[in-house]
Amino acid sequence: MRIKISLMALWVAVSTVFATESFITWNGLDGSSHIQTGIDKGVYSGYLYSYFDDFDGGMSIINWDYEHFDWDGTGDYFAELLEQYHGMSGTAVLDPGSLDYLPFVGVGFWVAGVKSDKHQTPLPADISAWGGLCVTYSSEADMSLELVPEQKHVSNIAKERYSAALPKTEADKKIVLSWSDFKEGEAVSQKTTTVQFILQAEPGSYHFNICAIGPKDGACPDKCGEPNAKQGINAASAGANAKALLDGRTLAFTGVRSATAEVMNSLGQIVARGAIEGAASTINLSSLDAGTYLVRVVGKSVDFTNKILLK
Repeated sequence: MRIKISLMALWVAVSTVFATESFITWNGLDGSSHIQTGIDKGVYSGYLYSYFDDFDGGMSIINWDYEHFDWDGTGDYFAELLEQYHGMSGTAVLDPGSLDYLPFVGVGFWVAGVKSDKHQTPLPADISAWGGLCVTYSSEADMSLELVPEQKHVSNIAKERYSAALPKTEADKKIVLSWSDFKEGEAVSQKTTTVQFILQAEPGSYHFNICAIGPKDGACPDKCGEPNAKQGINAASAGANAKALLDGRTLAFTGVRSATAEVMNSLGQIVARGAIEGAASTINLSSLDAGTYLVRVVGKSVDFTNKILLK
């Protein structure tokens, strides 16, 4: 099976990957294809990848809506795609080749990462506390969302799956799934290695867009291109007055009494951190390269995340 990691070439080793305390709902609107699962046991935790049916003789591919011919091997491979389409947007071209079952393509991410860059054995994690998953997507063919448990070969597409249905829909659709919606979901959620979207259908071309995924209560948006209700830069459990404000290379905050702020690059690495104690607190970002970053502010009464653009 061909598996393509979105953010970096496989030969790039990751020494430090940001691990959060909880699964932050991923939204393509934020421009990063690194999902903050809150679980980091190895490398590549939360990195989106695509996979295909070639291991068994299939010839299916994904034609992304934005082609990355100028990618230099660094940064977020899907940055421009997400910037323009706010999701993993492309066309599945299903070609069975020599398959004796329906062709397929997929998009997935490792929940806790893999053992190492050299030994890419997926590591299991207990995600039962997520309660299920929320998803926002559109697709011209039925898809499924699968939990891959420990020791189950991810390429064994023809056998029983621990999956839930994502019906085809031309309009953007939000679906909230409990573990009970998945085959043996409660048990599998305690030892999940991978979450993957699968589009398997009769030969042909089918457009799709996967633009958000999070825990069951993760407030996925109703439509692609809309912010998450619980994660907008102006939204927080403390109230709508909690904000992160960027003035040149200085990050300031309003409506936050006491919290910790962390700035992450496109690889999920923490590149700046600071304590917020009142309105005068700021973080100097003058040492960072120009580009897109995520800011997360977490405290007793505040928790929000969004992207900033340094010029």
